[in-house]
Amino acid sequence: MSELKIGFTGDVAFSRYYKDRFAQKGLVDEKLVSFLTENDYNVFNIEGAMCRPTQKGTFVHNNPPEGISLLSTMQPDVWNLANNHMMDAGDDGCAETLRHAAENGYRTIGAGMKEEDAFKPVYFPEAGGVGVFGMVYAEPKFAATPEKAGCANWDRMAQIRATIREIKKTCRWCVAVIHGGREFCDVPMQDVRDRYHRYLRAGVDVIVAHHPHVPQNWERVGDKYIFYSLGNFIFDTDYQRAQFHTDTGVLLRLLFTEKSVRHEAVGTKIDRSNGVVSASPLPAIFTELTEADYEKLYPLVAVRFKEHILKRLQFVHPDLYPDITDPETITRAMDYEVETRLAFDLTLKEALRYDGKPLPAEYAALEAYLI
Repeated sequence: MSELKIGFTGDVAFSRYYKDRFAQKGLVDEKLVSFLTENDYNVFNIEGAMCRPTQKGTFVHNNPPEGISLLSTMQPDVWNLANNHMMDAGDDGCAETLRHAAENGYRTIGAGMKEEDAFKPVYFPEAGGVGVFGMVYAEPKFAATPEKAGCANWDRMAQIRATIREIKKTCRWCVAVIHGGREFCDVPMQDVRDRYHRYLRAGVDVIVAHHPHVPQNWERVGDKYIFYSLGNFIFDTDYQRAQFHTDTGVLLRLLFTEKSVRHEAVGTKIDRSNGVVSASPLPAIFTELTEADYEKLYPLVAVRFKEHILKRLQFVHPDLYPDITDPETITRAMDYEVETRLAFDLTLKEALRYDGKPLPAEYAALEAYLI
């Protein structure tokens, strides 16, 4: 029985270190290009509007339309636009992005000029039918409403359930592409896992996620799958360079029949000396984890994530956190995180459980990756 092949990328943005590199010959390894072009369809996460920059800032990202020429060599059939930078150029940037996609023969998910459009799925008729839709973590500044352009909001459960029901009317499979999770965290926190499991119970069959800028593990729930983060594909900033593993990503391929789904993947690596994205071994963290695995790994992951938090705060507020090794600074920084981002209290509790002892031998590769 022939299989339908759908590929997925991590984050793609032609800004910062990739601002002027989209015309660079050999920017993406031919092995990666082949991996994508061998698929029947691909879903690219386009991080930010496809338009001229309208404003500047450390956390503002737009993609020059000339970058479409590079994308076109990799068969970007569907652009996921549900991400936290999609509305950096406002309604006009969203409209221009939709126009560029349509003019080049590409479909979009996850954003639109109103909420109804943002939640519209794309459909692939093969393998009993596959419907794919996109959504992003909730934040008012980039969330679509019935009257306002923006992205599909992952808190809008009524709309999410309606989209799933609509897909399931004609399709065997429902795939949700989600931009969410903790930035720079190597393993998803429990609240993210709980949320994604809720979507599975609502009828989603496979979740493919990004936003953390680092690859994460995958999880099997019955006959369903969650791929928590594919990391960066073509995206590189000083903010990310301050952290671990942000030069590493995963290209994912889902293979569907009417009765089953399986996956294949290849690792990617950004050479920060020249921007070239090469094929590489899959990162150790891109493996299946079970409940028992999470229980053993969380304390170590939390300690590492605590380091991520401190590095991020020092990058954003260097005047307030000049020395992130100072105990008083660490306490003040973590208090700030708990007050402003309530879910991070889990990080502190889990970090206290880590005693520094080596994990069981079967976790040696993961421990080496996390340390």
